[in-house]
Amino acid sequence: MTTLSSPYFHFKKNRKQLMVLVSVWQETLRESEKELSFLETYIASPIFYITPELLSEFVRFKAHLKKLLEEARLLLALANKHFSVINEWDEIDELTFEDFILNEHGKIETKILDFIKNYNSIKLEIFNYTGNKLIQKPEN
Repeated sequence: MTTLSSPYFHFKKNRKQLMVLVSVWQETLRESEKELSFLETYIASPIFYITPELLSEFVRFKAHLKKLLEEARLLLALANKHFSVINEWDEIDELTFEDFILNEHGKIETKILDFIKNYNSIKLEIFNYTGNKLIQKPEN
């Protein structure tokens, strides 16, 4: 996974660096949305030996994926708005706005990093859980 940012002291008064960083966030969130949609399709596909335990886990996975997909969309909207605010930086009082941008940047980054941590955790859990439950093609 991409490193999303570093401490902010070197971003002071550098709009271009912040825009590049937020662009990485946007791309990461868009890719996460695609992967979450894939995972929803994956657990709903008829490639598993179905057991009551498996169904129970798939219901749990599906609910978790739905929540993460909604969160990814909200975070992407937040990142898009943040990108626009940074893009308009020149038009506002430099010092006041710089402090505001960096403060907001830190809050958004924390949310995105928490999302990615949760997303990677459920993705790994799904693959670890389902890996040995695939229907195997009979050997001839």
